[in-house]
Amino acid sequence: MRRSFGSKNQYDTPYIRQLPTTLHISETIGDSLDKSTVRPTYKDAYVYELEYFYEVVTQGKPPKTTPEDYLEDLLIFEMIMKAIQQ
Repeated sequence: MRRSFGSKNQYDTPYIRQLPTTLHISETIGDSLDKSTVRPTYKDAYVYELEYFYEVVTQGKPPKTTPEDYLEDLLIFEMIMKAIQQ
């Protein structure tokens, strides 16, 4: 079975920062073509992060990043700070 996938980003207002884009998805499976559109909201990424953190605390969902990831981030920040100070 032949399968192909394509996507196109649509920037409704390309000169204004922080506005969402529309994603058009086309997928071919065999002889059929499926098209869909994903339109994000104007909700800020920080709000999504805060909402998920709330679900981790209140509903016991697993965090998306592990303590090992946190440690690695801190090491990267430390390297950045050392490089800036030089």
